[in-house]
Amino acid sequence: MSCARFFGLLVGALLGSGCVVENGLPYDQLSINALRGDGSTVTRYPKCFTMPVLHGSVVEERHAIEGGVTIVIRATDSVIEVGFEGVTDPGGAKRSITLDELEAAYAETLTIESTSGAPFSVKLAKGCR
Repeated sequence: MSCARFFGLLVGALLGSGCVVENGLPYDQLSINALRGDGSTVTRYPKCFTMPVLHGSVVEERHAIEGGVTIVIRATDSVIEVGFEGVTDPGGAKRSITLDELEAAYAETLTIESTSGAPFSVKLAKGCR
């Protein structure tokens, strides 16, 4: 079977399965925005994190904020774990967001402080714009 024919069959199967929506595949996404203590947006933010769709898949990402603070994300097809390094209370800032919570319009703002004393707000919310 030629590659073109195989690709055509694969696309046809996906379209016929109802897995494709008008704007593409129905991925679940988490928006991450980081703000400094004065309310200004941290450079390179907001970020958009897409959950893996395949069962058993794991995606891990690290995103530096400023002042030695790093957001650490680990996600499967059913849960996103968000943690922070370089903050005064990493355990208190850690979040575990299930797919059900995300789909129910999850939104939360976390106040964190770097180990050097710089304050940040991190906004986590369903979907990306």
